[in-house]
Amino acid sequence: MGWIPNNKTVLLAGVLLMATLAGCIEPGKGETLSIGDFHFCAGIRGLDMYDEHPNTFKEGEQIFMYFELTGFEKKEGIADIIQTLTIITPKGDPFVLEGKPVESYVMVDEEIPAKDMDVLWFDNHLPPVNESWAKGTYDVKIAVTDRVAEKTVSYNTEFIIL
Repeated sequence: MGWIPNNKTVLLAGVLLMATLAGCIEPGKGETLSIGDFHFCAGIRGLDMYDEHPNTFKEGEQIFMYFELTGFEKKEGIADIIQTLTIITPKGDPFVLEGKPVESYVMVDEEIPAKDMDVLWFDNHLPPVNESWAKGTYDVKIAVTDRVAEKTVSYNTEFIIL
C-alpha cells in the first residue's frame, strides 16, 4: 500500500529574495498568507520543477499535488508551519489510507529554516490509484497555518478517478 509523507519526507524549498534580521519577527513582505501555483502532477522534483497532470486519474497513476506558500512570517529566520490535508470521497466520507482517515491529516508540522526565503513549496502525494478507490470526484482541502503570524489559509480543489 502507498503512503502519505510525514514531516520528515515532505520536501520544502524556497527562493532567495531578501536578507533577514535575526531575533525579530520578519513579515512576509506585506503579502497576505497565500497558497498559490497549485498543480496536480505526475511527479515533482523541486521548486517549479514538476510534470503537470490534469485532475483526472486512473488506476496505476499516482496523485501528486504541488503548491507554494507565500506571505508567511519568520522569527529569527525560522518559519513555523503546520499543513493539513483533507480528502473526501465521492460518497462523502473521508478518504482512508493505511487505516487512517485523511481528514485534517498533518502533512507538515515543523519549524523550517527560511532565513532568505519568501516561498515554500510543498509536495503532497498519495499512493497510486488502485481498484479499491471509488470512481468519481474527490474533494480536497489543503490548510496551512503560519504559527509565527498566527494566520491560516486554505485551498480547495478536486480530482476525479475514472
